[in-house]
Amino acid sequence: MAFNQLKYCGKILEDYAFSPEFFKADKEIPYDYYRFNIGPDNRGRSRFMIVNMLGSNKQSEDSIESDILLQLSVIFPFKVSEGAFREMARVLMFFNRSLDIPGFGMDELSGHIYFRYAFMKPEGVIPRKTFLSLISIIMLAVDSYSEDIEAVASGLSVREVMQNSLERIL
Repeated sequence: MAFNQLKYCGKILEDYAFSPEFFKADKEIPYDYYRFNIGPDNRGRSRFMIVNMLGSNKQSEDSIESDILLQLSVIFPFKVSEGAFREMARVLMFFNRSLDIPGFGMDELSGHIYFRYAFMKPEGVIPRKTFLSLISIIMLAVDSYSEDIEAVASGLSVREVMQNSLERIL
């Protein structure tokens, strides 16, 4: 039986009491994934991280399918308001340049803002510590910048948000 990297990640999440929910692929979302609660944001809204594997590589009918990319995603519980897309693109690019693992993005059609990181799976198993470290680093980025991202999404300029942030610090 072939090793299933996604189920292995689900087991790690269970071992660390993340209480993941497993979802099978369907017409709307064409891949299996785990979803788990990452705690409320600063306004008390629920947030979830999604873990899935992408890029199945099947060389022949006799070969074992192997997933190539581990993808971790968080969709923010708010959307970009009309007229704020340009400023949102600026702030997301600014934050991404400051991160070791950039992943902030937005869907201009739906207005959703997300953090998505794809980790190229090394040969074999993704180490438990690596997987947990990725979750922690993503949570640090999401928690550190979500308040400012939401302010820009609501219509404030990047300049106003940065000025307000500096005033809070000083």
